[in-house]
Amino acid sequence: MFILFCKNKIFLFIFFTFSFIRAKIKSLSSQKISDRENNHRKPIYKNIMRVDIITTFPEMMESFFNTSILGRAQKKGHAEIVLHNLRDYTTDKHRKTDDYPFGGGGGMVLMCDPIFRAVDALKGDDTLVIMMTPSGKVFKQSIAYDLSLNKHLIILCGHYEGFDERIKSIVDLELSI
Repeated sequence: MFILFCKNKIFLFIFFTFSFIRAKIKSLSSQKISDRENNHRKPIYKNIMRVDIITTFPEMMESFFNTSILGRAQKKGHAEIVLHNLRDYTTDKHRKTDDYPFGGGGGMVLMCDPIFRAVDALKGDDTLVIMMTPSGKVFKQSIAYDLSLNKHLIILCGHYEGFDERIKSIVDLELSI
């Protein structure tokens, strides 16, 4: 994701994550079942959303997800947000995640090999892979609600000039904030 150059964009990413967690909590409230052993209604939630975020700077976002509304959602069991360092999925000794674009041009793009390894390690049967990119579909509350119906999301956060084009082959949705 291109949020790592500017603090304002970090807050946009936090807002993005908060929006679909909030939508998930709203959808869960309609899925409550009663506790029949006691004669009162006690909410028991059937689904917990897992969000895996793959980024080159997980420590930069850690505090945002462990505090405030997102932290409370995790403590109450509505969501599980896990940050993954993309460098953990590299094979070279320098833990390199970026390279020059193969087609030429300026800047650096994220290499596809570490991202392919990370997604393969995390992806399950019911996983939706989302790539954050300026050319993606504009994120709206209606999209947040649709995403909240999924049990597992993997969010790819770009850096530098973007992603290697081959990464789009494993992505289900491209979003822009």
